[in-house]
Amino acid sequence: MWHYTKNGEYTVRSGYRLAHDMREVSYQSNDKEKEQWWQSLWKAKVPPKVKHFAWKVCHTWLPTNYALSKRGIPVVPTCPRCKGGWIEDGAHVLWDCSWSKEVWKKCGLCDQVVKVRSSDVLLVLQQLQKVCSPSTFDFILVVSWHLWCWAI
Repeated sequence: MWHYTKNGEYTVRSGYRLAHDMREVSYQSNDKEKEQWWQSLWKAKVPPKVKHFAWKVCHTWLPTNYALSKRGIPVVPTCPRCKGGWIEDGAHVLWDCSWSKEVWKKCGLCDQVVKVRSSDVLLVLQQLQKVCSPSTFDFILVVSWHLWCWAI
C-alpha cells in the first residue's frame, strides 16, 4: 500500500513528488529563480531522456562509482578512464575527467565549460545557461548525456 496517493497505488508522479519533497536542492537562490530554472530545463529542446538525465545529475542521483561505493556496493570509487585517482562523481564525469575535457574541446565548448568551476553540477548548468545561447545550452545538455552514456 502506497501511502502517498489517495488510492494507495504507486505512480511515477507520486514517487517524483515524494522524492522532490524529501530532497532539499543544494544551491543558494530564491524560490522563484529555482522554479524558473527547472521550468526552463523542462522546456529545453532536447529529448525527454536528456531532460531526465539533467534532472538526475543535478540532484546527484546518478549511479557513479563514488555514489555506489557510498551505498556499500563494492566498487572502486575512482574514475576508471582518467586513471588519476580522482573520485568519480557527476561533476568529474561531465567536466573534470581528462576524457570529458577532450570531448568538450572537440565540441568547441571547452572555454565555456572550463570558465564555470564547481563540483555542484546544478550550479554549473545554471551558470552555463546564463552565458550560452539556448541552442548552445541544449547542445551542452545533449553532450553531457552522451558523456554519461559513454562513461557507464
